[in-house]
Amino acid sequence: MRRQIFEAFVTPEIETPTLFGCLSLFPYFVVIYAVNHLGFVYNHFGIGMTGLLCLFCLIVLFCGGFLINFMAVSNVFISRMHEKVVCPCVCVSSICWLFLFSSIFALSTSDESPIHQYWQLSQSPMRGLGICDTNEWKDSTRGLYFRNGAISRNGMLFDTFQVNVHKCTRLNTKGPWNSCSFRVRPIVPRADCTDVTDCTWEICAWDIARADEPDSWINPNGTAATLGVPRCDEPDPDPGGLCGWVTTLGRMVGGYNGADDGLNELHQGLLLAAKNFQTKSPTLFGHLDFPADLPLLHLGDPVQAAKDLSGWQPFYFGLVFFYVPATVLAMCIFCCRDGGCERFVSAYLHLCEEVAESDDD
Repeated sequence: MRRQIFEAFVTPEIETPTLFGCLSLFPYFVVIYAVNHLGFVYNHFGIGMTGLLCLFCLIVLFCGGFLINFMAVSNVFISRMHEKVVCPCVCVSSICWLFLFSSIFALSTSDESPIHQYWQLSQSPMRGLGICDTNEWKDSTRGLYFRNGAISRNGMLFDTFQVNVHKCTRLNTKGPWNSCSFRVRPIVPRADCTDVTDCTWEICAWDIARADEPDSWINPNGTAATLGVPRCDEPDPDPGGLCGWVTTLGRMVGGYNGADDGLNELHQGLLLAAKNFQTKSPTLFGHLDFPADLPLLHLGDPVQAAKDLSGWQPFYFGLVFFYVPATVLAMCIFCCRDGGCERFVSAYLHLCEEVAESDDD
C-alpha cells in the first residue's frame, strides 16, 4: 500500500513539485504571521524566545523560500529554456528573491516599520484621555484623543527647541553617521492662564517632530496657526483637546540604526530643551523638574496619518505574494497546461479503486 501511495503522488512529472509547493503555502503564511507578531512575543516571553523565533523564521523564509522558488524555476522554466540562458535566468531570479525576502523580513520584524505603523494607527483609537495621565497611554501604539492639552499660553504658541542626534542612520556598520534633527515643544494641560499664580503648570509630554518637516502649527507666512481647535477627524472632539500618537526615533526616521547612542543623544537634547524653556519662561517652567522619561507625542490626526501610510499595505502584501505564492501559482498553471492535473486526478482515482478492492478482499 505504501508503494502504491508513493507511486500515485511522487512522480517525475511536474505535478509532484506543484503539490509540494501548494502544501508549503500553509507554513509560509504561518511564518509570515509569526514574524509580524515578534513584538507580542517579546512583551510576553522575553528576548530569548523572541530571538529563537526570529532565527527560526529567518531560516524557514530564506531557505524554504529559495528552495520552493528554485524548484519552480527548474521544473517550469529551465526545462523549456536554451542552455545558454539558464544561468542568467537563475542569477536574475535569485537577486529578485533576495530583494523580496529582505524587504519582507525588514518590514515584518520591526514594530516601527511603515506597515506596522499603518496597522497600529488603523486600530480603534483611545479616546477621552488626560494629557497628564501618561500611564494610561504612554505605551500605546494607537491613535490618541485627549480631552485636554495645549502647546501655548493664552494663544501664544510655545517656541520650539531643536534637538540634534548625530548617530542616527548610516548605510553600513563602517560608514559615516548621518545626523537627524527634531523640534520639540512642551505640552501642558491647558492653554488659559490669567493669573501669574495660576501659571505653575505641569509639563506632561513633549510634542516632537522632524525638523525637516513643515511645522503644522505655523502658517506659511510664519504666523501661528489657530490654536485650541483639535485637528482630528472626530465627529465630536473634545473642545481644546489634542490628538496624536506616541512616537519614537524609529517611527520618525526610517532606517534608524543609532540604537542606544542615538537615544542617549536625544535624552541629552531633551534635557537641554528643558533648561532652555526654564530660562526663557521662568514664571511658567522655572520651578519644575522635568522628568527624564516624559513621553514623546507626535501631534496630528491619526486618521489622516493612517491614510498617508495606507499605500504600504498593498506593497507589503505584493511582496508576500510574489516571493512564494506567485511561483506556486505559476507551477499550478504550467502543471495543468502539461496535463499534470489530469494525471494527478487519474492517479488519485486509481489509488482509491485499489484501496476499495483491497478492502473488499
